[in-house]
Amino acid sequence: MKFLFALSSAVGRLIPLTVLICGTALICGTAEAIDRNQNSIDDGWEALYSIGSPTGDADSDGTTNLAEYLFGTLPNDPVSHPKLGISRGPGSQFLLTWSTVLRKNTRIQYSNNLVNWYDFTSDFSGTGSALTYTFSGGSVPKEFYRIFAAAPSDTDGDGVDDWLESNIYNTQLNDGADWLSDADGDSIPRIFEAVKGTDPNDPASKPAPDYIVDASTGNSSSTDNIYPTIQQAINQAPTTDANGDRQRIILVRPGTYEENL
Repeated sequence: MKFLFALSSAVGRLIPLTVLICGTALICGTAEAIDRNQNSIDDGWEALYSIGSPTGDADSDGTTNLAEYLFGTLPNDPVSHPKLGISRGPGSQFLLTWSTVLRKNTRIQYSNNLVNWYDFTSDFSGTGSALTYTFSGGSVPKEFYRIFAAAPSDTDGDGVDDWLESNIYNTQLNDGADWLSDADGDSIPRIFEAVKGTDPNDPASKPAPDYIVDASTGNSSSTDNIYPTIQQAINQAPTTDANGDRQRIILVRPGTYEENL
């Protein structure tokens, strides 16, 4: 189990100490997939666009919310959705042209029967502009083509892809430790705010503690999540909760605590 301690100081007064617990994670700042409802869509993207169901179609453009997320298009704009077109080139050549989104990767797949699909190209990095792939017509009478949302890049290996870092979380693409930064100065790192559903850029938006330590009132109740010692609060924190989250926040109220943690 790994701990982070956030302690503020002030002259003439005591300031509560915040203990941040990361379960058994070796790196507290590794975000992995922030998907508490386990619907394959990042929670930050869902909150930004008020998306509920991955199979829904918020803007009625024929593209599901999940597909809009995977391709990086706007789920509330019927004009913004994946587009693929085919046209003839010179001789026996054909041109496939499709829309791309910056930092989203795509590839083209083909099928002869709309059941079995095969990779037709390698991955293309999205530029924000349309891409074109030229090929010679095959001998199969019918061939179908589609865009496939390929795995996105994660330059710093922090578990959050470059597109999410740039468009949703405003974090650095090449700094895996920035999930431990505290952009709004509320003593809670970005990763904790993201998991708890608060705004990491707003000091007024701060997650409530999971447990409280208070030397004077910690023994008054067994059900209020208030404990007399830091160690007792730590012992109560599970490795993960029902959503698979590892992050726990323990607020230590001013007092005297002599403990070996």
